[in-house]
Amino acid sequence: MWTILNYKKKNLNTLIRELQNKTDKDLEIYIPKIKLQIYKKKKAFFKEVNLMGDYLFCYHRKFQDKNFYNVIRYTKGLKCILNGYENAQKEIQNFVLHCKNSENDNGFISKNFYDLVLNSNYRFNSGPFIHKIFKLIDFQRNSIKILMGNFSLVVKKDTNLFSPIN
Repeated sequence: MWTILNYKKKNLNTLIRELQNKTDKDLEIYIPKIKLQIYKKKKAFFKEVNLMGDYLFCYHRKFQDKNFYNVIRYTKGLKCILNGYENAQKEIQNFVLHCKNSENDNGFISKNFYDLVLNSNYRFNSGPFIHKIFKLIDFQRNSIKILMGNFSLVVKKDTNLFSPIN
């Protein structure tokens, strides 16, 4: 059964080791990550960012037992266990599967994670236009045509990572 755990970033390795000890090493932990290109002082740097912040997905058969949560509740590095996971198993499993299918060879979420919708607003997460908002006008196989302010641009999909704005 899948569950979602909120963890302390400094103690992630300790939390994983403790959970493996308490679950007989038959544990699956998934943390979706993206790789962002950040420009600082006209130099490009790559930074790994957890897609879910300080949350991780954890799968083990012992999570079906309600009493098991009393065993792991005070594990070092664990902030809390999210409630409602029992009713959302299908959604959690579909999200984890979608993330894993969207990973590239290095294990990072790739550009095909989000479905592109015409005339929707997006924000750049990497590249020279980081944090800039644009409107998607048209998309082809390898590039997209966007509208930023009054300017119409053609940008390659491969070199830029962007996410939808609600």
